[in-house]
Amino acid sequence: MQVTVTEAGSRLRLVGRLDVVHAADVRAVLLAAVDAGSGDLHVDLADVVLADSTALGLLVEAHRRAQRRGRRLVLVHPQPRTERLLRAARLLPRGRRTAAVDEPALEVSAPVGVVALTA
Repeated sequence: MQVTVTEAGSRLRLVGRLDVVHAADVRAVLLAAVDAGSGDLHVDLADVVLADSTALGLLVEAHRRAQRRGRRLVLVHPQPRTERLLRAARLLPRGRRTAAVDEPALEVSAPVGVVALTA
C-alpha cells in the first residue's frame, strides 16, 4: 500500500490493496490529512482495491471526521466494485455519477510525500 500526499491537507492518492493489514497506517495518514487542512480533501482511489470491511469502515470514519471539521471527503476515480461499495455505504451519491467521480485525475507529479506501507 502506498499513500502519496500531493497537496498537504487537500489531496491524497492511495495505491494498492486497502485491507486490515494496512488500515491502521493508512488511517493515521488519512486522518492527519483531514485534520491538517480546510475545504475539500480529495482522495484518489483509481489504484485501490477495497479488500474488506475494515477499509470501508476507515473511509466512513474519515468522512465523518471531515464533516465534523466542516470539510468534505471527496473520493475520486474508484474502480467499479469499489464505487458500488461506496454508494452502498452512502459515501458516494446513488444514481448518476457525480462530478467528483468524473473529475480529471489528480496531479501527482510533485508529491509532498510518499508513504510506502508494507505488511
